[in-house]
Amino acid sequence: MWDVCGQERVRPFWRHYQPNTDGLVFVVDSVDYVRFEEARSELEALLGDELVVLLANKQDLPGAWPPPPKVAEKMGLRKLQGHQWHVQGCSALTGEGISEAMGKLAEMVKLRCKAQGT
Repeated sequence: MWDVCGQERVRPFWRHYQPNTDGLVFVVDSVDYVRFEEARSELEALLGDELVVLLANKQDLPGAWPPPPKVAEKMGLRKLQGHQWHVQGCSALTGEGISEAMGKLAEMVKLRCKAQGT
């Protein structure tokens, strides 16, 4: 598992971590509505055939987009043909939702491996 930060100057290096990647955890700030389009664009550009768990962070703050329907809609996930994805609300501050998201990703990877016979 790699944890690569999202600063703009680091994004060109993301692809170096991607070969042979089964799953991708993509974190968005669910309070920063202005950057949703930027995040959506970056996710689309990054995607290969990875499974996607999108963490809608800062759910502990007032005004956060309630996951999963609104966040999935804003991120255009329903338009991602051929990708399995899951949206999980979380709070990095409290840890809420993190274990559930990792469990869901593990479940998705297991199912894909079973389907592929690997």
